[in-house]
Amino acid sequence: MAAIEKYKNEIEKTKTKISELQKKVRDLEQKIAEEENLEIVRMVKAVKMDNRELTAYYRGLIALRKQIPALCDKSIRARERVLHASVPAPRCVTVELDNPEGPWKRILLIYNASSRAVSVPLPDGRWNLLADGEQSFWWRAPHPVKEAKAAPGTALILGLA
Repeated sequence: MAAIEKYKNEIEKTKTKISELQKKVRDLEQKIAEEENLEIVRMVKAVKMDNRELTAYYRGLIALRKQIPALCDKSIRARERVLHASVPAPRCVTVELDNPEGPWKRILLIYNASSRAVSVPLPDGRWNLLADGEQSFWWRAPHPVKEAKAAPGTALILGLA
């Protein structure tokens, strides 16, 4: 009989230990879930901030486009605005547009789809940076440039003063 009582006590102790371990597991799972939720909240806030910055960037591009008749021209003569186009490096193109009605007489678009920065020689004249891959509001104040260097995967928009 003593052996049976001993086994009963051991079984009860084991049940109690299992119950305690299960509670610890639930507590840890809850803690992990709370930490994951905090991380998700942080990530959502970061995405919202990125979206705000991206929205502001596109607002700048839209406002700039409205000031460049060469980019808004949908007429059959629009292609006559293209003064020069080139491929200065692999995966990089430039287009120079005539823009006599706008605040900048000519527009130079540089699109660099490569994984390396590309320097493009500027045509003669006083060129101003209007927008790049980081900032779309450069056009609000004169930003003269002597060199056009397009970062990887970005574009530059320049205007002839």
